[in-house]
Amino acid sequence: MSGDGLDPLLRFRPEFPVTGRYIYLNHASIGPLPRRSARRVAALAQVISETGDRRWPERNAEIERVIDRLRPTRAGWRSTRTPYDWTHFDLTFAEGAKRFESGTINGFGIAALGGSLEILHEAGAQQIERRVLELGERSAAGFVAAGLTLAAPRGDAFRGETSGIVSGTHPRRGPDELAEALALRGVVVSSRAGRLRAAPHFYNSEEEVDQFLKILGELVTG
Repeated sequence: MSGDGLDPLLRFRPEFPVTGRYIYLNHASIGPLPRRSARRVAALAQVISETGDRRWPERNAEIERVIDRLRPTRAGWRSTRTPYDWTHFDLTFAEGAKRFESGTINGFGIAALGGSLEILHEAGAQQIERRVLELGERSAAGFVAAGLTLAAPRGDAFRGETSGIVSGTHPRRGPDELAEALALRGVVVSSRAGRLRAAPHFYNSEEEVDQFLKILGELVTG
């Protein structure tokens, strides 16, 4: 925590526009796209719209520079010596960078991943872990207070293990019903395997979690 009581990781909230519209506690389902990832996807789309695949040799050249230090971990139709011989199942790797093309490349996914990894690196893995576990424990305590039974024991009850994802069931209100009712109140969670699931991340605030739990309490007692 900083001196003013705010967690320093909250400085990354502007990277996630979804936080301005919802209490978004669903990163384990669909993680919100950060602004910088969206910018990278848009930039790649612009390049492709203007050049098609003309820059592909340039990207291959980048991989060729480090090829001796890399080893493929899986084979796919594009990574073999005979990718277009559809009836010849020879999985011998191609020469050069082509051996790493296990399939048609998800270019936009790679572009978005680059922006996301930048944010994770800047925030720091240990700080993110601390934050996620804190919000997970806060959510778990709120589930119990609202009368939900947790799907898995936490803390000392389970060898000290814990998680940032919290799931539970209520004796009277089903998870689908609760998830839908919460969505109408601006809270995004999931219904999974017969349980209500909340998955806060480091861009969430304590106030958001508390507001979610307040609404949850109102729904199960209403």
